[in-house]
This record gives sequence, C-alpha cells and structure tokens, in this order.
Amino acid sequence: MKLPTLVLLGVILSCAAAGSAGGADEGVITAMAEQNDISPVAEMLDHCELLLNRVQQFTERMELYHGWAQQYAAERLGEELAEARRCLDETGAVVGQLRDYLDNYLPDDWIERFEITGFYAAAENQRRRYRDQERLYCYCYGIWQVQLTHWSQSSEQQQQQTRTMLEGELNSLLDELAYFGRNDEQMSGPMLWVVRLARVLTAFEPRALDLARDQITQMLQVRLSSADQFELRWEILRCNLLNGQGGTAGWLSQWEQVRQWMLQQQWTPSQRIGYMLRLTLLLEMARQVEPMESSRPISTNALADLERFWNTEELSRPAVTELVAWPYLQSTTQQQTQEQDRLPTTDFELWCVGRQLQDSQRQWGQAASLWQRYKQEFGGDARRYEEVLYDLGFCAYQLGMLAEDQNHRQALLVEAVDNWAQLARDYPSWVSAMEPDERNALRAAIAAGTTAYNLFLQDESTYAELAQEALATLVGRVDMQSCQLTGPYTATPLSRQYRFYYGLVLAARGEYGSARVAFALVPDNDEHKLTARYQAVRSAWLEYSYAENATISPAWQQWRDELAELIAQVRQGEAVDQTLMGQSVLLLGRLWLDGSPNDPQRCLTLLEQYHDYWMSDENRARQGQWQLIEACAKLGDHGDAIRGLLAYLEGDRLNSSQMMQVCGWLDSWAGEFRTAWATGTGEQSQQWVREQLPELTARYFAMLQQKMIDAEVGEQLYAAAGRALVEVQCWTILTAMENGERAADLADELAATLRQLQSQGIELVNVWGMRGRAVAAMGQGDYETARRWWQQIRLGLEQQQSSEAIDLWWEARIVSLLCLQAQGQAAEVTHVIEVTQATTATDPGQWGRRLELLRSWAEETLELDAME
Repeated sequence: MKLPTLVLLGVILSCAAAGSAGGADEGVITAMAEQNDISPVAEMLDHCELLLNRVQQFTERMELYHGWAQQYAAERLGEELAEARRCLDETGAVVGQLRDYLDNYLPDDWIERFEITGFYAAAENQRRRYRDQERLYCYCYGIWQVQLTHWSQSSEQQQQQTRTMLEGELNSLLDELAYFGRNDEQMSGPMLWVVRLARVLTAFEPRALDLARDQITQMLQVRLSSADQFELRWEILRCNLLNGQGGTAGWLSQWEQVRQWMLQQQWTPSQRIGYMLRLTLLLEMARQVEPMESSRPISTNALADLERFWNTEELSRPAVTELVAWPYLQSTTQQQTQEQDRLPTTDFELWCVGRQLQDSQRQWGQAASLWQRYKQEFGGDARRYEEVLYDLGFCAYQLGMLAEDQNHRQALLVEAVDNWAQLARDYPSWVSAMEPDERNALRAAIAAGTTAYNLFLQDESTYAELAQEALATLVGRVDMQSCQLTGPYTATPLSRQYRFYYGLVLAARGEYGSARVAFALVPDNDEHKLTARYQAVRSAWLEYSYAENATISPAWQQWRDELAELIAQVRQGEAVDQTLMGQSVLLLGRLWLDGSPNDPQRCLTLLEQYHDYWMSDENRARQGQWQLIEACAKLGDHGDAIRGLLAYLEGDRLNSSQMMQVCGWLDSWAGEFRTAWATGTGEQSQQWVREQLPELTARYFAMLQQKMIDAEVGEQLYAAAGRALVEVQCWTILTAMENGERAADLADELAATLRQLQSQGIELVNVWGMRGRAVAAMGQGDYETARRWWQQIRLGLEQQQSSEAIDLWWEARIVSLLCLQAQGQAAEVTHVIEVTQATTATDPGQWGRRLELLRSWAEETLELDAME
C-alpha cells in the first residue's frame, strides 16, 4: 500500500525536528523510492521557497532604503535568514540521503525502478532546485553580511565565515561549469550565479570582481533567453557601479540603454514590472543622497523615478505603492509615527502609505489620519486630491460601521458623506487611475447619496438637509421651469434609480414642487413607479395646500383621475400592495372632501369600498376614521359625525389642526342648537343636539383643559373650546327648563365651567361670558340676577348695527322675558313687548316665534286672572 504524501512528510519533518543531522529515517527514504513518490521532498522545497522569497524581499529593501528603514530591513533579514537556514538544512539532509540511496542501490532492477519510471530524473530536478535555493540563500546572506560589515556590526570571524561560504559556493559552481561546459544554454543559470556571488564576494575579496567580469565576458558569447539577458545586463550595471567604471554620467547612460532595451522586449506585464522595479532599485543605489536626506528611506530622486513609473506602468502600481510605503508601515505599526523623520513628507509617499494602510492592512483610522493630513498640507491642487477625498470617505464609512457608540457612528458617516459629496460635486469627471470602474465620481455620488439617505431614515429631522444635498448631487437639481433634473449624473442608470428616494427627501423637507418633479421623472421600469405616481399627486396637492400665493392652480379632477387609475392598476396586480392601496384611497378621499367641487358622499363610498386597505395599518386607520367624520359633518349627518368624534377622542389622537377643526364644528353645532331653541323647535330637535352634543363638548373641553395644564395647547384654542361648551350648556339648561325639568345641576356645571375658564385667565366680561352667567342664574332660579345680566348685554349691544349684534340683542330681550314668565309677571311681559315693538325698528328674525309665544302666554294669563 502506498504511504500518503502527508504521512511521509510528517515523518521526515519529525526526524529533522529531533535534531538528526542525517535527516530522515532510512525507512522513509526507502518508502519514497519504492513508491516512486518525490512529492514530500518537493513540498519541503516549496516551504523553503516561500521563506526565501521573504528573504529576497528584505534583501532588496535593505539595499534600496536608507537610515532607520534600512536598519529595520537588515534586522528582519537576519531573522528570516535564520529560519530559511533551518529549513534548508532539514531539506538538504533529506535530498542528500535520497541521492545516496539511489547512487548506492545494489539490486539489478535500478533501471526499471528508477530510470524508466522517471523517479531518478525527478529526484535530480529536486536536487538542482535545492542547489538553486542554496545559492539564493548564500547570495542574500552575503549581502546581509556586507551591510553589517559596512555598519561595523560584523566581527572578523563572521566576515571570514561569509567569505569562506561564498568561495565554497563559487568553487562548486565553477566545477559544475567545468564539467558540463559553459557553451551549453542550460548552464546560463549557474553562470549567472557565479557573477552574482562573485560580485558579493568583492566586498571581502576585491579580486573576485575580475572573476565576475570574466564570467560576464563568457556569458556574452552564449545564446541567452531575454530573461537571462536582463539578469546579465543588470549584473554588468551592478559591477560597473561597484568599480566606478565610466563615471556617474557614463553609468547613467548605460542604465538608460538597459532600460530602453528592456522596454522593447516582449515580456509579460508582471515580468516587465519586476524588472523595472529592480532597475529602479539599482538606480537608487547609484544616486548621491544629499546629507539632508540621510534619514529618509528613499531619496527624492528615486521617489520621482518611482512615481513616473507608477504613472506610466499601470500594472506596476500595486508593487510600486507597496515598495514606497513599506518603510513607513513599519513605523506606523510600531506606533512610532510621532517621530518627524518617520513621517512621509511628499504627496506621493503619503498617498502610498495611506493606500497600503487602507487596502492591505485595513487600518482605517491610521489611513484616515493620513488623508486628513494630505488635505491640510497639499490642498485641492494636489495631484491625488480627488483620490484622497474618495479614500477619506471610505475610511470614515468603515470606521462608522464599526463604531459602537451611536453618536460617534453617525458623526463618522456624516464625514464620509461630506467627502464623497465634495468629490462628486467638485470633480464630476474624476476616475481613479487604479480602479476606474469601482472608484470614480459617480460611485462617490452613489455612496454619498445612499449613506445620507440611510441616515435620513434613522432621523429625518437631523439628516434631511444632508440627504437632500447628497442626492441632489447624484440625481440632479430640479429645474422648475423645465420640470427636469440637471446635473452631471442625471443620464446614468444608477442616478435614475435614486430619483424616487430623492423625491421622498424633498417631500419630507416640504419642497413639494421639487418633489413632484422628481417623482414624475421616476423611470417606468423602476420598482417604485406606482408609489412614485401616488407621491407625485400627493406632492402636487401639498404644494397647492401650502402655497403662500395664488399662482398655483389646483388640478382637482386631474389628481382624482390619476389616483383612481392608480388604484385600479394596483388592484390588478398579482400581489396587491396594501400600503399603496391604503395611501391612495385616503388621498383620493381627501381630494373629494377638499376639492372643488367637493363631494363628501364620494369620499364615504370610497372609504366603504376599500375599507380593508386603509384599516390594515393603525396610522392609516386613524386617517380614514377622521375622513369619515369630516364627510359626515359636511353632509350634515351631525349625529354620525359626533358619534365618530366621541370614539376618536377615546385615543386622544387629535393633532393641532384637528383640534381647531373640532372647535369650529362645535361652535357651528352650538349655533344650530341655539337656532333650534330660538325657533321653538327644540323639542323636535334630534338626539345629537340634546344629548350627544353636550357630551362631546364637555369631553373635548376636559381634554383641552388637561392639555392647557401640560402646555400642549394655547390659550386661544382653549378659550374657543370653552366658549363652545358654555354655549351648549346654556341651551341645554334652557331646553330643560322649557320641558319642566330640573336645571339646577346643569346650572352648577355651567358655573363650574365659567370658574375654570376664569382660573386660567380667560376674560369673561364679553357677551358670551355674560350670557353664561345669566343662564346659570336662571337654572338656579335667580331670575332677578339673570335679568340684570341680560339687561347689561342689551345695553352693550344697542349701539351696534351688525346682524350678529342685533340677533344677540333680541336673544337677550327674549330670554329676559322668560325670566319674567318664570316669575309669573304676565302684565310686565305684555308691557315690555309693547314697548319693545314700539321703540325697536329691527326685526326679531328667528326670535319672532318666541316673541309671539310669550305674547300669547301673557294675554292668556291676564284673561284667566281677570276671570278669577
């Protein structure tokens, strides 16, 4: 049975971990050979390769950077080299054991088992791969030691050990080349390693440079791949730089020749990027760094080259960004950013660091701090200002979504909206050089609009203006002359999708005309189109209702037709939208109540027909119930209106407008009660006049009395309700007295109402206050006091010629006569009537019948007295 690869690898690594210099157990090597399975060795080499890739990165950074960043790279390089060395030692032991096993295999089936099966060739490939890794390690280790020697941090013993290691590896390579021959194309790799290692050895043995030059001369005679040609040209530049050959100007000319040659090669983008970065690295080493820049990780000249490279080679941007940002990221992650020499100073550096923090490390707070600094230091004229605005919005949004405190979260989201909206508004043509499809002005407008709208949904009053401005940038501002939207994004599909939400925000802010236009322009294929049609009619109606001038003409029938058509269309859908149906029915009912001409009966019929829709939601149910009350009131069905109001008051659900409306109704109904009594039809009046109206008025006044105490209503409304209550109580007392009922309790209630009004500072010396006092006195049987009040009322009205004053004068005259009637003074009643008719030119109007009834009573009473 074949031993699984993971099991073999585990056994090998466990043997190595035990400290065995010999590597793996012999049985494991035998199992690999018998199973023709080289994968455990390949996997060990894969792991080594990963470690060496990190080693090579830190090696390049140590060569490229200066000051503290170079020091940090050297420290990390030492750690990575130690780890790579351990892995190479373990792997090398296994590779050596396997080769010994194959070379010393005695049975005569060697060819069948290892050659024909390809196992030996695979093992040799892995061995060569291991040798290449050893060379890379030797190269990186040598460079590390060269730098340590330069810093005087390497002892003579370490230097000698490094020299010995490099010389040993070089001799091995030279032996290999002597055995296979240098003219073989396949030997270009070992030849390049001779050049590299000899160049590094030059730091310890200057004569090694001759070996490197000799090897270069020989390689120039060999046919090389374009990749190997680049490596050779790069090494020539490096050797000439070490030797100072040709001077600075000559060397720079050579460098430019290599660069031009490289640009002509047919390489993959990744190859071109990698090679260009290495050329830039080499150029950085050649620059003369000015003393004032000694603490900078990358010189100003090298930064300029990298920035040009970033601008011209699109695919290089992530690598260049990381290359520039890396040294600063170390200080950032170590909380050392307060040290001035560890802060990026150019806009390109600062931008690269911010993007790395934002994209690779997801450090939103640190990135946002850099973006704020970018805005402050470089301003709107900076080359990447638009990109920074986008990123600042992005970071603020990410921080906001992570914030636990609600206020902090909303503040960060507002900051995100402000930056995105500024970008979308001020730079509408901006497109990111790195991600044009994902990062552009339109995307910023969408992000600002959606974020602001979500804030608006949480708190309309606080964020309505923010949402309006953000959505106006995305959707376009409303041109009321053309009834169109104008803006840089209005024609884009994504912009059209937000017209509906824009309309909702405009309507919430009371800008109904603009909202009407926005709703009308919602595309037909939008999922909110039907709701938008309803909102358009609603906005048009509200625009008219709140207009301060008369220039807006109501289109009552057009609005009604639109809603009726909409209701019919919604009902035909597979799934009826209950909310939209309820809203549309209630708005159509309102238009039938308030429109010109109005038709409250159509409103009642409509509400009855679609009762289930508007009753399905508590808020809509209240609206519908109120419309029913209004319709009944307008139709003259006061009994149903009052019964509806009595039920409505149970929930204390009246808003300020409704309270005023109820007060007006009560005043009107109290007037009808008065008219019924004045015309002598009180006994035939309906129940609502005699029973339900007094109950409603008393309950309404009690509700307002509490709201007055709680400062929820003003004195004017409270006084109006009190007047209506006093009026109703007056005529309730007079009706009871006329029917021979006891009125003392009713009079006490009226007196209590008057006292309550007076305690709230309501002035009672006007006509209706005096009338209340007069009727209360009558109900308590104090007719003399009542007559004095009625006389005072008449005296106050005699000089007034308005119809209302005349009517009140006759009321006072007639009711004061009732006081005489109650006292049995028939002769006095007759005398007063005769004098009144002789001296008064005005017609008694509705009080005429009462006057005749009093005359008849007085005459009959006098006749009876005479007969007795």
